[in-house]
Amino acid sequence: MESILLGVINVFSIIMLLYSVGWLLIRGNKNRITYSFVLCQLLIVVWCMAQLLKIAALSRLQMLVAYDISYVGMCFIGPTWLLFCLYYSNKKPAIPLYIGLYGIAIFHYLVVLTNELHHLFYTYFEMDGTQAEGLLFKTHIFYTYGCIIAGIILIYGSFINRLQKIAVLSSAIIPFLLNVCYLSHLFQWEGDITPAAFSVSSILIMLAAYRYHFLNVNALAFDKAFRMVSEGIVIYNKSGKITYVNYAVTNFFPITINDSIDQFFQLAVSYDKTLVDNREISESEHMLCVENNRTFQVKKYNHFDKKKHYVATTMIFTDMTRHYELLARTKELAVSNQCLAIEKERNRIAQEVHDTTGHTLTMIQSLMNLSQLELDNQDINNLKEYLSQAKQLANHGIKELRCSINNLRQQSSYELVTQGILQLTRQVKELEIEVCIQGEDHPRYSHLSVVLYESMREVITNCLRYAKATHMDVILKFRETSVELYVFDNGIGCEKIIEGNGLTGIRTRIEGAGGTVKVISNSMEGFQTIIKLPLNDGGNI
Repeated sequence: MESILLGVINVFSIIMLLYSVGWLLIRGNKNRITYSFVLCQLLIVVWCMAQLLKIAALSRLQMLVAYDISYVGMCFIGPTWLLFCLYYSNKKPAIPLYIGLYGIAIFHYLVVLTNELHHLFYTYFEMDGTQAEGLLFKTHIFYTYGCIIAGIILIYGSFINRLQKIAVLSSAIIPFLLNVCYLSHLFQWEGDITPAAFSVSSILIMLAAYRYHFLNVNALAFDKAFRMVSEGIVIYNKSGKITYVNYAVTNFFPITINDSIDQFFQLAVSYDKTLVDNREISESEHMLCVENNRTFQVKKYNHFDKKKHYVATTMIFTDMTRHYELLARTKELAVSNQCLAIEKERNRIAQEVHDTTGHTLTMIQSLMNLSQLELDNQDINNLKEYLSQAKQLANHGIKELRCSINNLRQQSSYELVTQGILQLTRQVKELEIEVCIQGEDHPRYSHLSVVLYESMREVITNCLRYAKATHMDVILKFRETSVELYVFDNGIGCEKIIEGNGLTGIRTRIEGAGGTVKVISNSMEGFQTIIKLPLNDGGNI
């Protein structure tokens, strides 16, 4: 009768366990917590099935096979339960822990399979299942229940609901007490009901998990959310060991969990020397420009305990590359609008120059015709008067033309910087100019052509007016990130440079474009003008 009752209990336990396994695999979360819990239930299923085989065994060999099958569940239930508790507690076991836990379980199971050779697990074993426990049997029991108790301790402290605590404590205490009773022979049962008790306790845990939110849903949700966000997240502890890295960071930096943060800072300092592991301040912000023209905003948050002792640091990386690209396009649009406004004004002044020049030349032509008539008539007095008027008109026209030209600045941008510079130097006939171009001109420098053209024009004008030079050297250097202009003449120079409208205009233009200008001179040593302009500045991209 006891055998029948025991068989019914085990069959019912198997049915409940298989149902819960199926329900978990279909409805449960697809993660390590669920899979480790399912494995625990399957091991109990194997254990219950072995109890049925023991009841049906008719020989000593059949009984040995039944015991060997039952120990698949008994040897591996402890470490599997402990792994489940570790996963639930949001702890990630290292590979050596896996090896250690299952290595001991495999060792005990191999001892069971080879017991007939050494009798260290059972000193003797009879056909009816009567046996005497050996030394390794006791180590197996100690190890299995040690794993179960350690797992309960791991997750007990994280519970809030009292029903959770009761369910978990019951799931461990009830099978433990029944197993103690079975091993000490307090009850005269023919079989072990420990696996049936474990099946009930596992059902209790599953109900607690999904009825009272036993699983740490927040930890799972936060971990997934942090891994999927576009911002990179790195966390490292006070020993400098990286404890968390999400996918966004690994896409750009060769760092992983358990690496030393020093490896990252050694890489980062090559791009930004201000980004260091400073643990004194609570937070800081940096801009980190890396390869492939990517720019990151790096925010560092240091965490301290209640005693103000440093604990860990969180770094958040925000990819600002797209932001700067849009900003650059916005600046390009602003420059285009500015060019349109300048072109409109240029056309207005050009019309004014055209009208003034046309009028002046027409009047002079008329006076020249009258002068020709007076010359034919040999009327010297009238001829002198007409020529005087033509001279005055020409002077006045030149004055007006000069005013118009002073308002009409060279605003059309050359495709190449060298085009404007060479055009200016070739127009000068009063002195010899040699131009040396170093590097390769390219359309990407074209946004600097205006400021360089105007500055070079003013330098030449000053040289013609004041320097009394006979020779000028012009050096134009095209670098990867800048353009440099050097102008040297052999004029009389001066002891003290006083900046008038010309030099002031040069400095205003150059500094407005983000560059620098330097003028050097000594008496009888000529003038040296050095202009340096960055390639990308002030929206000129």
